[in-house]
Amino acid sequence: MKLNSLEKYDLPDPETIEDEAGLDRFFQGDMPERLRRLALRRVWRLNPLFRFADEMVEYGEDYTDAATVVDGLQTAYQVGKGICKKPKTSWTKWAMWKVWMKIPPHQ
Repeated sequence: MKLNSLEKYDLPDPETIEDEAGLDRFFQGDMPERLRRLALRRVWRLNPLFRFADEMVEYGEDYTDAATVVDGLQTAYQVGKGICKKPKTSWTKWAMWKVWMKIPPHQ
């Protein structure tokens, strides 16, 4: 498929291009998304600015780790609505404060 698409749009193989400017044609007009991605991958390998990830990248962490999920976690956030003013639970403020302060239930 890659070779057929390259021939159809009269483009060279992005892996053979040694200069970023040679990839400009891949980002013009109605180029198929597959060819754009091939060119982007080549840009990432050619340009040292894109090649290395900064340690300060906050979105570089994997926040999908199931080991970090707490059983029975509830939140007052609702998608599209934000933070609810009234929680869905029947807990009183005193009960929630006791849980937060880790006070045993008999006190």
